[in-house]
Amino acid sequence: MPIDIEKDSPQTALKKLKARENTLRRLEEISKLGSWEVDLRTKKAIWSDQSYKIYGYEPQSFEPTLDLFFSNLLPEYVPSAKMALEKMMEHGHIQTFFAKMRHQKGHIIHILINAQVMYDENGEPWKLIGTTQDITHYVTLQRESKELLEIIEKSSNEIYILDCNTYRYLYVNEGATKRTGYSKEEFASMDVFALNPYLTNEHAQNVKAVLLEKGEAINRTIHKTKMGEEYHVQSYLQLITFQGKEAFIIFDTDITSLVELENKQKEQAKIVQSINDGVIVTDLNGKVKSLNRSVKRILGYENVEKIENIFTEDKKEEVFKLLQEIQTCCSSEEECSIDLETTCHKKNGERIHCELSLTQLRNANGKLYGVVWMFQDISHKIKQQETLQHQAKELEYQALHDTLTGLPNRILFADRLSQAIKHCNRHDKKFALLFVDLDRFKQINDSMGHQFGDKVLLEVSRRIQNVLREEDTLARFGGDEFLVVARDIENKEGARKVAQKILDAFKEPIHLYGQDVYTSISIGISVYPDDTSNEESLVKYADSAMYRAKEEGRSTYRFYSLDMTVKAFEKVVLENALREAIAQKSFEVHFQPQIEVASGKVVGVEALVRWQHPEFGLIAPGRFLPLAEESGLIVEIDRIVMQKAMKVFAKWKKEYPFIGMLSLNLATKQLLREDFIDVLEKTMQENGFDPSWLEFEVTESDVMHNPQSSIEMLHKISEKGISIAMDDFGTGYSSLAYLTKLPLDKLKIDRSFIIEIAHDKSSTEIVKVIIALARTIGLKLVAEGVEKEIQREYLYNLGCPTIQGYLYSRPLAASEFESYIKQISSH
Repeated sequence: MPIDIEKDSPQTALKKLKARENTLRRLEEISKLGSWEVDLRTKKAIWSDQSYKIYGYEPQSFEPTLDLFFSNLLPEYVPSAKMALEKMMEHGHIQTFFAKMRHQKGHIIHILINAQVMYDENGEPWKLIGTTQDITHYVTLQRESKELLEIIEKSSNEIYILDCNTYRYLYVNEGATKRTGYSKEEFASMDVFALNPYLTNEHAQNVKAVLLEKGEAINRTIHKTKMGEEYHVQSYLQLITFQGKEAFIIFDTDITSLVELENKQKEQAKIVQSINDGVIVTDLNGKVKSLNRSVKRILGYENVEKIENIFTEDKKEEVFKLLQEIQTCCSSEEECSIDLETTCHKKNGERIHCELSLTQLRNANGKLYGVVWMFQDISHKIKQQETLQHQAKELEYQALHDTLTGLPNRILFADRLSQAIKHCNRHDKKFALLFVDLDRFKQINDSMGHQFGDKVLLEVSRRIQNVLREEDTLARFGGDEFLVVARDIENKEGARKVAQKILDAFKEPIHLYGQDVYTSISIGISVYPDDTSNEESLVKYADSAMYRAKEEGRSTYRFYSLDMTVKAFEKVVLENALREAIAQKSFEVHFQPQIEVASGKVVGVEALVRWQHPEFGLIAPGRFLPLAEESGLIVEIDRIVMQKAMKVFAKWKKEYPFIGMLSLNLATKQLLREDFIDVLEKTMQENGFDPSWLEFEVTESDVMHNPQSSIEMLHKISEKGISIAMDDFGTGYSSLAYLTKLPLDKLKIDRSFIIEIAHDKSSTEIVKVIIALARTIGLKLVAEGVEKEIQREYLYNLGCPTIQGYLYSRPLAASEFESYIKQISSH
């Protein structure tokens, strides 16, 4: 009640005054507003109890002054505070002042001061009165509000606020303008239907009804950008008040890729709910206070009493530890959260993996009163990770192992070889590198098929692996080649034992599909560090030694020696020279006559290739033809010889018609080329060469490498009137069944049977059999390599009518052979 000066006694007036003072103090406590006054003459101040509390002092614990106030201000605010005081003293108006002050406990507080100067009866400044308010909380809220607005504005999600009644846009963030192409000004004149072309008013009303009922909604729609692009979005809508209006806030996420995935995986009808987190709020003891509807969607629970009830039995102890940790991990001034992965169980007992996040709940005073548990079902993600890890392991395995045998491939072998070298260097040891190659594996593939060949390779790898030690390494180097690192051998004898064990493993045949397949292997050996300390050279040296083993009879092993490197170098040089000779067509053709023994007449001519190198001189055919076969260059050489031989023979045939036919050696690689028939016909046409003048010689060993295809092609050649002769007959491994299928006209008895025909009974018997076989199946005969008169007599007496060899003439150059023909024709 107001004080009545005329009626109230001093005691009554005093009581009213005290009552008003108590009321004022109570109001100060409620509003957290402190009052004060300063005597401008003495600088002494009077603070209310609330003022003491704002600055962190005990009420009435000392007599404050204006200087104390200035000393507690942060230094940067002192000049502006003094300037405000000067202005108040000039005009006496109320001044409002914001500043930061250091609280007695050390932290910084924000204060709002309202002050006014009071004047005495002489008009002089006498007293400064005012109020102080701690606005730290409001400043913090304002800052957080600004930061939150910035987060919303810069969010990659599209965020919209719509008028609840008109559906017009009240606000859009930058994420929306960037994704749709519309500016904020354009959105201001648009409603929700402009961005959602397939949204009907009925559907909009349904979504609105859900929002009004539940305060939130989830919806899917299609947005159309300013440029006409359409994309799917997932919308999370909430009911809010914005600018004094009832409104919707919409959080849109582009889910185009998700929709595409759903289209591909029809069994997944809807996954909308699965992208929302389950949220459970508990007190500090884990008692559930509230939960959102995603909890039911994820776990199947509508109500949960205790948070531990959703976790699997083995995780419940962890839940109590989390409750303790979330309460102690942060001070009341800080925010705290804990993230982890754990396992939960659904209402039906199913166990799922969850991604869990715990966040503290604090009241306005910063007191912790609860915990927010947010979780996602990441079981699918875990399975994907496990699948990816499995696939990664599979890919790593495939990258390092041979797909057929499962053995280490070249890449892994290189690592194992490097490790073996490091081991030897550390422990002063040796190891052997064995290069293992199957003998005549191509014949198995060609005659029985690649599937059969693969089975052979599997059995070969198994047999080799079975005789090796655990510390040894077996790798497939490619095709029918294998590499073995035999570690910790003391000398070559140790390597020899390993090689012999491998050879012994192939004494027994391989039994496949009811057939016994006999196969052998050739092994080359290099030793570290005796032969070299270089990894690449070790392999190369073992390879060279393996080829030496093949050259010396196969089914054996050879150690590397220095001369192999020299020969390998010579081989490279020779191959380069061979390619150059092909490019220059610098091969010569020599001719050797075939003579009818009874009459001494020339009845045929064999064309033989010769290579006169400008630097190396005459290179024997036995030296360069195997290399040409191996490298595939034999095809070009055959064609050069065929062109040159036909050209000169066609000329001779017109002048000396008695010389019979031209015999050309035909390599298998040439025979099986798809364009061979076309090349042959073109060459004969260019040289005016009649097919009846031509005879092709093939070896039985070459034909048997690929009998089916060879027989088919030889029949095509024979149908053109060209004769076919079997060269080196008796040295190969053909069967009579295949021999009868060939369109043969002639057999050539190999010189190896002719050399000892007069002294070796076995050679004589073989020749007799060949002659008898030829007569039986109606084939002509030629014996090659005849050098002595006694050989001629034996052959003639045995019934071989035609011979070829040095007894009559060595192979002659074209000019020499022409002279030879002229000499014969003149007799």
